[in-house]
Amino acid sequence: MRTYIESYFSVNLKDYPNINIDLPINAVIFAVTIGVCIAVIALHVQSSAYNLLIKQLLRHSALGESEAKSLSDLGLSESRAVRRALLSVGRLRGVVVQRGAKEYSYEEYVKLQRERALPKSDIDFDTAEFYIPKDRRAEAERIREKTTSTLPRTVFTCLFILAVFVCISLFMPELLDLINTALEK
Repeated sequence: MRTYIESYFSVNLKDYPNINIDLPINAVIFAVTIGVCIAVIALHVQSSAYNLLIKQLLRHSALGESEAKSLSDLGLSESRAVRRALLSVGRLRGVVVQRGAKEYSYEEYVKLQRERALPKSDIDFDTAEFYIPKDRRAEAERIREKTTSTLPRTVFTCLFILAVFVCISLFMPELLDLINTALEK
């Protein structure tokens, strides 16, 4: 392992005279790899929160404002991922609605956003109740069915990304030799 780190991980572009840039290329690629793995994990957490909330709202028949349920009614009061998902502006916001919250038309939303007058979304999660409007049930069903982010799939994706990094780092000296030779001419 130590030999791998010394000979492959510490490859520096300054060791190639025609490239001659002081940059430990495999360390940079490793940092990018770790960043991509973190992004994959964050997407998994977000997708799982979306799916869990929609599943619970459908399971508890929270369809329409009169049937709205609180997070504690849904068994999600302790889920920080669900709370963060409800605060975000995105796909979930179009499907899950808070009871009593002001809904803006697209034109109103854009106008308020341009004027920087859009009210901040502060939700009291202890008392707030959420529901899926009946006209958006089909989209909620689609999100629930298409969201297939599972922990094994996420782990496999991260391992695959790390394996690609290892392959790239093993071939990096040969690739840099080739580039260095091409730059001689």
